[in-house]
Amino acid sequence: MELSITLSANAGVSVQIGDNTLWVDALHTDQQHGFSAVSPRLQGQMLTHPAFQNPKWICYTHCHGDHFSPELTRAAKKLWPQAELFLP
Repeated sequence: MELSITLSANAGVSVQIGDNTLWVDALHTDQQHGFSAVSPRLQGQMLTHPAFQNPKWICYTHCHGDHFSPELTRAAKKLWPQAELFLP
């Protein structure tokens, strides 16, 4: 089984395991000193990148702004309503 990990920003990743995709802390917009965030430009790139297509699971380790964005999560769920959402 093939495994691939692709960085979004900060600690966010998309993990592709065979035909399944798991996002972990991949959608956040709060810019913290020393950490990156998902800018509108990066969000557009993510929406067209193969690693960020059709997630089966969207997971967050915690709900701080540098790991979680409610707005981007709602947008992702609108695009992929079948994705299961896991929040602490």
